[in-house]
Amino acid sequence: MEEGDEQVFGKILYVEIDVFAALVLLIIMDHGKRRLNLTQSLFKKILVSVVCVLLADAATWALNGATFRGARTLNVIANYAYWLAGALPCYLTLLYCMSVVYGRLLKLWRWIFLVPVAAAVALLCLNVQNGWIFTVSADNIYARGPYFLLVGAMPFIHLAASVVMTVHKYLHAQFYERRLYIMLAFFMGFTILGSTLQIAVYGLVTIWISITLALLMCYVYIQNGSLSTDHLTGLNNRARFDAYSAWLWEHRRDYTGICLMVLDIDRFKSINDTYGHGEGDSALKLVAAALKAAMADRRGFLARIGGDEFAILLTNAEPGDDEMFSAHIELLLQAGNARGGRPYTVTASIGGAWLQENEESFRSFFARADREMYRRKSGHRG
Repeated sequence: MEEGDEQVFGKILYVEIDVFAALVLLIIMDHGKRRLNLTQSLFKKILVSVVCVLLADAATWALNGATFRGARTLNVIANYAYWLAGALPCYLTLLYCMSVVYGRLLKLWRWIFLVPVAAAVALLCLNVQNGWIFTVSADNIYARGPYFLLVGAMPFIHLAASVVMTVHKYLHAQFYERRLYIMLAFFMGFTILGSTLQIAVYGLVTIWISITLALLMCYVYIQNGSLSTDHLTGLNNRARFDAYSAWLWEHRRDYTGICLMVLDIDRFKSINDTYGHGEGDSALKLVAAALKAAMADRRGFLARIGGDEFAILLTNAEPGDDEMFSAHIELLLQAGNARGGRPYTVTASIGGAWLQENEESFRSFFARADREMYRRKSGHRG
C-alpha cells in the first residue's frame, strides 16, 4: 500500500471509529429516554455533548487535506466546533458526579468550575488571530498550535475534581454504596487514561472512544441500579432490602450491634382517599427525605419495602441509638410539616428490635420489629 493510500485508509478508519462511537451513544440515548430519571438527566446531557464532539471530530478528519472548493473553511469551522464542544463533556461529568455524591448540585462550585470552560472559549476566540491552539494551513492541513494544552488540558481540572470528590465519598460511604463510587472512579480513570494518550500521541482517537466505553458501562450500571431503587423516594427497594438483609444475616458476627427499625406512615390511606394519590406520594417523599437526613451521620441501610412502609437497619449500633434515631425522625417530620403547607400532618409509627444471639432467622428478627411498630401504631390510633 502506497503512502497516500495509507493516509486515506487511516482517515476513513478514524471517521468510522467516531461515527460508530456516536451511534453507540445514540442507541443508549434512545434506549434510556424513558428510563433515565430526573437525576440522570445530566447523564443524558453528557451523552449529547460527546455525540457532538464525535461528529465534529469525524468532520475534521474527513475534511483535513480535502481539496474541493470551500474545504478549508469547513475544516476550520469543524475544528472550532470540535474544540468548543470538547470543553463540555468533562464539565458535565463533574456535575453528574456532584449530583450522585451529594444528591444535589452545589451552586457555588458549579459556577466556579464553569470558569475553565469560559477560559477555553476565550482562548479559542483569540486563536482566530494568533493560532495558539491550532492552525489550518493554506493547503487545508490541520496542526496543533504551540499552546494547545491551554485548552486541551483544561478538562483535566474537571476530571481531577470529580476523582477527588468521588474518592472522598467512597472512603466515607456505606459498604453497599461503594460499588457506585468505584464505577464513577473507573469512569474518570478510563477517561483520564484515554485523554493522556491522545494528548501525548497526535493521531490517536483514544479520548472519545474511552469516554464512549466508560459511558456505556456507566449506563449499564445505571440500568442495573434502577432495578434496586425505588424511583419515587430514591431509597433502596424491597428487592435490594432482601438481598442486603440476606448478606447481613450471613455476616452478623462481624457487627457488635444490629438494630432493625420498621416505619409506617400514620393514616396514609386517609391521605390518599381524601387528598389524592399525588399527596400520598408527597407524604412518602417527605418521610424518605427525613430518613435520609437522619441517616446522614450514621451507618446503616434505608429501604422502602412496600406501600407506606420503610425499613432501617443500623449496624454497629449502641443501646439507645434506636430511640435517638426515632426522635430525630419525628423532629425532621415536624419540620417538614411546618414548611410544607400541606392540609394534613405527616406522622409515622416506628418500631424496632435488636438482633439477639439466639435469633432463628432474619424473618423472625423482622417480625419482632414489625410487631413493635404495630404496637406503637395502635397507641397512636388510641
